[in-house]
Amino acid sequence: NKLKNATFYDMPYGIQIDGEKKNEVKAQIIKASLLNKTVQAQGNAQSVMSENNQPFLIVTSNIQEYDTKCERMKAFENVVVNYQDVETFSNQAIVDVVRKKGEVKKIQLIGNAKIIQKENVSTADKFVYTSSNEEIIGIGNTYSNAVLNDNEKIQVWAQYQQYNKRANTMIASNSVKVIYGDYTAYGPKVSVFPDPKTNKFNKVIFLGRSKIIEKGRMVEADKIVLTLNPRNFFAQGNVKTTIPNVDSLENEQ
Repeated sequence: NKLKNATFYDMPYGIQIDGEKKNEVKAQIIKASLLNKTVQAQGNAQSVMSENNQPFLIVTSNIQEYDTKCERMKAFENVVVNYQDVETFSNQAIVDVVRKKGEVKKIQLIGNAKIIQKENVSTADKFVYTSSNEEIIGIGNTYSNAVLNDNEKIQVWAQYQQYNKRANTMIASNSVKVIYGDYTAYGPKVSVFPDPKTNKFNKVIFLGRSKIIEKGRMVEADKIVLTLNPRNFFAQGNVKTTIPNVDSLENEQ
């Protein structure tokens, strides 16, 4: 005969306070399972995690489920996540938190996932972010568009991308395509490294049989190193250069 469920209607609002940490949820309907310690918010649901009255995580979606025992939130339908300086969009999101520490352990974005950070944009079928190593992994039809210091863009397509925020490095694999200025390059695996002085992306290394195209010239090699500033590239291992129209290249010079 214990109470099992409690349902709140007409735009209810719930709040949980633990010292300087605060969790809030609001929606059109909130259902709480008193036995299972779960909460479901339906219709224009929004959850906010704050510390010292400063929100650091805001999740907006049509449906949200929060399991207080494992401290996991699931959001469904038109999901928007704002975390630190990042805004994301996806069909579904799973957020693992440590409520007592006021920390986000892991964020998963599933289905038509998109991440926007200032001028940089990334898309994928799925993203996984782990806070312990500040690493983002994109899986399936990934695309990244990063804006550099000179406002030029480097674009990367692949089936898998891994970005480490601490080291500011990126790894991409499986059908990789990179566009930077006049360069278009293809390869099975790519690593992108920053300049040690500026900490901005500056060196792109292609491993495996790769090719780079510039103004009709094509170079194939087992390894290609592309430098962004100064703009240059180096090819090594079974190098093959193809120049389809020598006369037109001479006219350009």
